Amino acid sequence: MNSIVFSELSRDIKKLYALEESIIGDHSESRELRSRQALLLSDVIQSLHKVQATLKAEAQVTMVERQTFA
Repeated sequence: MNSIVFSELSRDIKKLYALEESIIGDHSESRELRSRQALLLSDVIQSLHKVQATLKAEAQVTMVERQTFA
């Protein structure tokens, strides 16, 4: 697996754990907390979109290389 993709996935998983903890932890439902949760979700979604695009691009390159050398 591409090390950049692996590192992005690991970082996103850590963000998801932080979000989960902030949701289920003993915190008051403040506006600041909800704002942080929304930012974490936004970061994770954007990162996962980047990972998705990277995987699609790598798959296309691999397919073209296979067709070229076949």
